[in-house]
Amino acid sequence: LRREEALEEWRKKLSKEIAFYKFQQFLFTKQWLALKSYANKKGILIVGDIPIYVALDGADTWANPELFQLDEDCTPLAVAGPPDAFSATGQLWGNPLYRWEYHKETGYAWWMKRFHKMAEYFDAYRIDHILGFFRIWEIPMHAVHGLLGQFDPSLPMSREEIESYGLTFRDEYLLPFIHESFLGQLFGPHTHLVKQDFLQLV
Repeated sequence: LRREEALEEWRKKLSKEIAFYKFQQFLFTKQWLALKSYANKKGILIVGDIPIYVALDGADTWANPELFQLDEDCTPLAVAGPPDAFSATGQLWGNPLYRWEYHKETGYAWWMKRFHKMAEYFDAYRIDHILGFFRIWEIPMHAVHGLLGQFDPSLPMSREEIESYGLTFRDEYLLPFIHESFLGQLFGPHTHLVKQDFLQLV
């Protein structure tokens, strides 16, 4: 939790370090804007990049915990990271997820502020993983890898829709299924123990 008295105590203890990084940011901003102005005068436009997520331990999360899916201790309820065709276990990025209902209530003020600030630095920008505005792969905090997540919002399909593609639907498709060869690749000599202690075989 953010306690103002604790923050003030650390502002005093770390005053020199805070001033150093503020000065760094001041110099960078001044130099960057000068570079952008020079480039623009030469007919060059600068394209930037805005990641859809922010860091769990970054300034945005610390300063605005209400924007994210965090518990009372500021621990994320779930984190981001996609399933990945090139990785057996998917990716686990660890970025906090947004509370979209809260953003909607505020008129997406934080996002608008972010976009306006980036417009000072770039002539155009792309939003990396823009799909995150519409659908996010969320992974519970207790998950050990990215495949244990799910899409939010999910995209359910009815039996009729599946069969309309010429596919056969069987009730066992509704049950969890892990191929034994996948367990062997993942757990090697411990496969039997995993099956015995952690899986309910059907």
